[in-house]
Amino acid sequence: MLSAKTGEKQHYLDLFEFIDVQHSLNNKQLNEWASQRSLDKQLPVIKNQLIHLIYRDLRNYHKSSKKAEVKDILRNVEILYNKELYVHCKKEVQRAERIALQYELIIDLHEIENWKRRLHQNEFPTDYVGLEKILSKQGKSLEKIRNKYVYNQLILDVTKALSNGSQDKVLNEELLKDPGNAQTMEAMVMHYNAGYFRFIQSGESETAKGYLQELIGKMEEAPLLLSEDPALYMASLNNLISYTTYNRSFDESLKYIQKVKLFATSNKITSENRNVLRQLLRTLNIELEIMRVQIESYSPEEFETMEEYIKKYEFKMPKEYVISFWFQFANIHFMRKDFKRSLFWINEILNSSRFKDTRRDIQGFARILNLMIHLERQNLFVMRYFVDSTRRFLRKQKGIETYEKLILQFFSKIGKAPILEHAVLYRNLHDNLFPESGDWLLSEQVLDYIDFKRWIEDKLKM
Repeated sequence: MLSAKTGEKQHYLDLFEFIDVQHSLNNKQLNEWASQRSLDKQLPVIKNQLIHLIYRDLRNYHKSSKKAEVKDILRNVEILYNKELYVHCKKEVQRAERIALQYELIIDLHEIENWKRRLHQNEFPTDYVGLEKILSKQGKSLEKIRNKYVYNQLILDVTKALSNGSQDKVLNEELLKDPGNAQTMEAMVMHYNAGYFRFIQSGESETAKGYLQELIGKMEEAPLLLSEDPALYMASLNNLISYTTYNRSFDESLKYIQKVKLFATSNKITSENRNVLRQLLRTLNIELEIMRVQIESYSPEEFETMEEYIKKYEFKMPKEYVISFWFQFANIHFMRKDFKRSLFWINEILNSSRFKDTRRDIQGFARILNLMIHLERQNLFVMRYFVDSTRRFLRKQKGIETYEKLILQFFSKIGKAPILEHAVLYRNLHDNLFPESGDWLLSEQVLDYIDFKRWIEDKLKM
């Protein structure tokens, strides 16, 4: 609630309006603002009060979750208990309990059982049997909290072992033998995901896939819990989408992608829930990868629809997602031979200070794709300049790989060579990068960024 002092109220608004119009903000600007209004000593207080006002308004705006609703009810419980309005207090406790049981809010259930004990003890101080029953239920809620902790530790250990390539047993791995060990939906999700990672690690890919499918089926049987934590369901679907895409089962991937989109639409998921938005963007990013591989199957309108959607939410996304989408768009338009549109997205990456320390791998490939675009558009003078700047960037970041050195040499030569010599330069580049005998200089991982082989071979057909 705003202070009753009008002057202070105006300071809050003035500070908020000042901050709202800034593209970036630092302490020096805030101190200058305060100094101009002779508020130097009051600035910390004004900032603190404004922060609390913003928090309050955010809480009022984001009251949709059942967890938030139970928290509000429990605040009512505390107020009513302290005022000795026990009848009303008991009704609120019961209301909180119904919601917490429906939505598996186990931490809140533990607090609710505590209030039930206090109320019962106040009304029936010598009913030891009743009190023991309440304490027993409180102990069960504690056990569920403990169960969730154990599964959190298990999935952490399993994913760490997967990233390290370790086949050693991990703590509590025996829990993976039976999904019945999981006492809540959240613990069950961790059980199946930990099992999925373990099967992937041991090379049992079909079993791993089946684990994810089984998990998704179980989650769909609990629609109330899905509505409370939609990101959990979308993350599980995305794991399955990633798996099928990696195995190039694109039709199956697209089926699951449509499932995510339908779920997001039917549940009226908005960009305000960042975890949910992140999962939806992850889905769209994988769909773009499929589009890139099956580019002939998609119309320009479908690409434009995707661009518009992503552009709409770019300032709500992590920078890592934004730069990945921009690069995907540039790559797809390049493959469609829409070099003007491709260059637009490359410039979005190269000319923005937002990405200075973000995804240096993408920034390196964006610079190489930039050379390819300028070559296609016959901007040879500009291209020669970008060869040097690309070489400097790569050398500064990580040193220049052998394949990068050959590609940069190719662009240096073709920028000065007569048209009739271009075919020979393309042939030499192809043979150097992809020799008929011996290993290719480019890994599959590199070709996932830019399909140099396809591009060079298309040029050789001309």
